[in-house]
Amino acid sequence: MTQAARSLGYVCHSCKHALRNSNTLQAPSSIRAFSSTPGRSKTLATFTPTASPELDALLSTWRSEVFLPSVLPPHHTRLIYQESKNEILTTPPGVTVTVQTVLPPNAKNATEAGEENIRLQPMNKFDRPNVNKTLEQITNALSETGDAATWDNLIPFLEGMQLARQSVGESFLPRLARKANIQGEGRWNTILMAAAMAKRTNVRLDQRELTRELVLGAHHRAAASGFASSEPAKTVERIVLMLEADDHCGKHHLERVKNIKVQDESSLSYKEQATLRSYTDMRRDPFVVAANLSFASAKAVLRASGKDTDGVVAKTAHQFLAIVDSLDGGVVDYIQQWHKKKQMGTKGQRKTAEWWPQAQALEELSVVHCALGLANKVDMAPTLGKEKNVQVHTTIRRLLDAIAPEIASARSSVKAAPSGQEKNKDRRCFQLLDAVQGTLKKL
Repeated sequence: MTQAARSLGYVCHSCKHALRNSNTLQAPSSIRAFSSTPGRSKTLATFTPTASPELDALLSTWRSEVFLPSVLPPHHTRLIYQESKNEILTTPPGVTVTVQTVLPPNAKNATEAGEENIRLQPMNKFDRPNVNKTLEQITNALSETGDAATWDNLIPFLEGMQLARQSVGESFLPRLARKANIQGEGRWNTILMAAAMAKRTNVRLDQRELTRELVLGAHHRAAASGFASSEPAKTVERIVLMLEADDHCGKHHLERVKNIKVQDESSLSYKEQATLRSYTDMRRDPFVVAANLSFASAKAVLRASGKDTDGVVAKTAHQFLAIVDSLDGGVVDYIQQWHKKKQMGTKGQRKTAEWWPQAQALEELSVVHCALGLANKVDMAPTLGKEKNVQVHTTIRRLLDAIAPEIASARSSVKAAPSGQEKNKDRRCFQLLDAVQGTLKKL
C-alpha cells in the first residue's frame, strides 16, 4: 500500500481519481503511472514521410520538443519540465499520454482523427530548436522539391507553431510562395489551403507580401500563356474570394490595426510601423484589383470579341480607377513608396540593395500596365453606354501614358545595378514585363 500511495503521488489528479476508484489498489504490483487524456480540441502535428531524411528529422524534433508540450495539459507540462520528476518519467512504466492527431489535409485518411500514445520524457524548456535556422532549412528543403506530400507537411507545421505560440515572421511564407511560383508545380495551392485554415495556421492574406507573391505568380503564369490557361484565373478568383473572409481582410484585419492612428507614421512606434507595413486590406489594394482587371479584360478579349457583355470589366475598371483616384500621388507613387518603406527596417536601417525597391515596383507596375492595356482593348459601351465608355477609356489611356516612363525608368535602374550585369538580365521583374508586353501585342 505504501508503494501504491507513492505511485499515486506522481500521477495527475484525473488519473489518480480513476486509479483510486478501481480495484488496482489491492494489487500494488499492477499499478501503472498511465495517463489517458480525454479528447481535446488541440491536436498534435503529424507529418508524412518525405524523401529528405534531414527534413524528416527536423520536423520530428519540433514535434517532440515544441509541439507536444503545447498540446499537453498543464500538469503534464510541469511534469516533463521539472527536473525533480525526471526519475518518474525514466523509471518504467513511466507516464504515457494519449493525444489526438490529424494528418496533413492531402494525406491518405487525413480526414480521420486519430490518437497516439506517447511516453513522456524529461525536457529542458529552454533547449529548443532555433526558429530562424529551422525556417531557413524548411525553405531550402521545399525549394528543392515539388512533391505535394512534402509541401503539405507545411500545414501541420504551421498549426503546431500556432499552438506553441511561435511566430514564423513576415518573410517565411512570402519566400515559400515565391519558391512555389518558380517551381511552377502547383505548390501555391498548399499555401492557399493553409490560408483557408487561417484559424489553425494563422496564415492571413492581409499580409501584403504574401498575397502579392501569390497574385504575382498567377498573373505571370497567365501572361506567359497569353491568358490561355484557366488555372491562374481560378487561383486569383480563389484569392479574391478568400480576402472577403473575416479571417483575412474582414474582422481580423480591422481588429489588428484599429488602435493605430495613421496621422503621422513617423510618430508611431517601431512595432506599429511594422504592423502597418505588413498588414493591408488587400481587397482595396490597387495591385490586386489591377490583376483582377487583367483577367476580366483578357476574358472579354478572348471569349467575347472584346465586348464587355457581362459588365465585369466595367465594374472592375471603375473599382480600380476609384482606388487610384483616392491615393495621394497616384498608383505609381503608392507602389514605389510601399517598397521603399519595406526596404527600411523598423529601426531605420536599410535591409536591401538600393535597386531592390525599383525591381519590386517594376513587377507591380507590369501588372498594372497589363490591366490597363487589356482594359483599353475592351468595348464597355454595352454596359456603360457610349459617353461613359469614352470617359473611362480616356482615363485609362492617361494612366498608361503616365506609367510608361516610370516602367522605363525602373527597368533602366535595375539593369544598371552594380550587382552583376548578366544576372540583372534574368531577374523576375524583366521576365514579368516581357511576358506582359508580349501578351499585349498578341491579344
